[in-house]
Amino acid sequence: MSPDLPCECLVLVVVLAGILLFPGVLAENTSSVLPAEHQENLTLYSEPLPPYNYLENGTVKGFTIDILDEISAKTGTNISRDQVHIVPWEEGYKAARNGTHTVIFSTARISEREDLFKWVGPISTERYVLFAPHGSKITINTPDDLKDQKIGVITGDASLSQLLADGVKDSQFVNAKNVSDLISMTEEKKIDLWAYPEITGLYYIGEITGNDDSFTVVYPLEEVGIYFAFSKDISDATVSSYQRALDDLKQQKNETGVSRYDTIMSRYVHPEPVSSGQT
Repeated sequence: MSPDLPCECLVLVVVLAGILLFPGVLAENTSSVLPAEHQENLTLYSEPLPPYNYLENGTVKGFTIDILDEISAKTGTNISRDQVHIVPWEEGYKAARNGTHTVIFSTARISEREDLFKWVGPISTERYVLFAPHGSKITINTPDDLKDQKIGVITGDASLSQLLADGVKDSQFVNAKNVSDLISMTEEKKIDLWAYPEITGLYYIGEITGNDDSFTVVYPLEEVGIYFAFSKDISDATVSSYQRALDDLKQQKNETGVSRYDTIMSRYVHPEPVSSGQT
């Protein structure tokens, strides 16, 4: 090599030689497989929230559960359905906040929770709504129409922050543990409306009341992204691996142009109701 070769060219030659000899060094790690030395023993919590996650005859099922199966295979983490604990939302959320190596899903990613977890998603988007009994004379066109309403909510649910932002006062909320309680409180005139994710609410209305039309949506709240929420002690490597696996499910398409994600979703577009009593 000529001693008159400029310094910049020498640097370029060295870099190019390194790429030729070690082509993987500068390449981005796009594999979702998590090396064995980085795998962590995770505890997973979820709530009865069909079609996302629920118990049927003692077996954990749902759209997010199927997604988790696919992610487990892609990352090589071998998560079994036995590791998923279906519990009331408040219980699972507390465990995820206070526990180590814990994951809770399907979790609405809202500003109040942003710094509490590491996030993988979105799994989907969900619209929270207010339900009223069919035939009710309640009309909600703007947030101002909510000021005289008693509203049932699940303790700690994401809809609380949305309703508070709309000007609803704390004194208007009535807390409940599950959808059965919300429906009962409405029938007993203890509340006027109840807040819940729309798709899951429609599932439970038909199952609990035996009449799909016994309640109707009277007011939509904002759509939110639904995610896996990882406790902060879980490594970035694990979180990144899960995110890449989920992205692959959405992006990789078969010969007909349908992604694996869409195939899984299609199983739950019009499924049969599942019993809330089994959770």
